[in-house]
Amino acid sequence: MGNVPQMTSYMSDVHITIDTVQEGNVLGGNFRLQFGGDTTGDIAHDALPVEVQSQLESLSTVDTIKVTRSDAVAYQDKKERDEKEGLETRMKEVAAVLVDNETRGRRKEESAEAEREKLNATINKLREKIRREKDEVKKRIEDLKAKLEAETDKVKKLSLGNKELAVRVKALEKESG
Repeated sequence: MGNVPQMTSYMSDVHITIDTVQEGNVLGGNFRLQFGGDTTGDIAHDALPVEVQSQLESLSTVDTIKVTRSDAVAYQDKKERDEKEGLETRMKEVAAVLVDNETRGRRKEESAEAEREKLNATINKLREKIRREKDEVKKRIEDLKAKLEAETDKVKKLSLGNKELAVRVKALEKESG
């Protein structure tokens, strides 16, 4: 990638070592970062901080990270540039990686709050469903009670009718008897 100084990590309570894997002369190509055993995809040597941040946040070992980049880019003078096909960029520093524990904590709190909101919404939906089903069960019970009363009335009427018939039969037996 080029002769560049070590990347600098500013973190509290966490130790990170960022090593230059390959020394070279011309700055160009891609690089990868590794943290906690996970490795990013290829990152262009001139990637914007947001691109480096996105790659780092894609790692399962990184929750929240803030990446800043301080470049001291010096272009070759016009004469040298005109002699070459392309433009060579020299950088004083590749990047400074900053993980802000306060930001990390805030993101975890926001994530936890979002999860709480989802759970509360789910709980409220379930409570509403239970309330509706409870109302339906009450209505079914009332309907069944009404049907039972109607059937009970029918049985009583049949029972009274049978008693009247029995009395008439006895009366007829006595008369004929």
